[in-house]
Amino acid sequence: MMKMVRCLSAAILMTLMGILIAPARSQASMIVDFSEGYVGNFDRIVATSTDPAFVSPGFTNFRDFSYNPVAGWSGTFYSQYLIEATGPARDNLIFGITFDEGYAALAFSMEFYAYDQTTLVEWTTMSYNGGGNISNYGNWTFNTHAVPEPATLILFGSGLIAMALRKKIGL
Repeated sequence: MMKMVRCLSAAILMTLMGILIAPARSQASMIVDFSEGYVGNFDRIVATSTDPAFVSPGFTNFRDFSYNPVAGWSGTFYSQYLIEATGPARDNLIFGITFDEGYAALAFSMEFYAYDQTTLVEWTTMSYNGGGNISNYGNWTFNTHAVPEPATLILFGSGLIAMALRKKIGL
């Protein structure tokens, strides 16, 4: 009986040592630079992700296209799926997005929105292929979506109204 207790104690001790010695998952993060420009002024950037890829602070390291620091911009981390940056209106900006490096081997996508006050000025889908190095731009694809201008929407809407009236009147 005593021999069985010693063996059990040794097994428990070895299990505990294995847990204590086992490598912990890295909690480090990496910053990947992106830029926004050539779409007119914007004062807010929002990014959403399909996977829990973002870590705090989310957006960081704001610079102009000459890599000089830009004052007044700050990032907000809402969740691993949603980050936002705001600042004074400008027409170009380079910024870092902070990712948990543990997701570097998994594919995911992000929707990236740039606003001028409440008007959407650009919408881009950025997809990471899970190629292993998240900071390698060859592992990303970018698809910029057309954002219609307000005048185009008014023209399109008035055309739809005219078509409906014409159909109703029978012209």
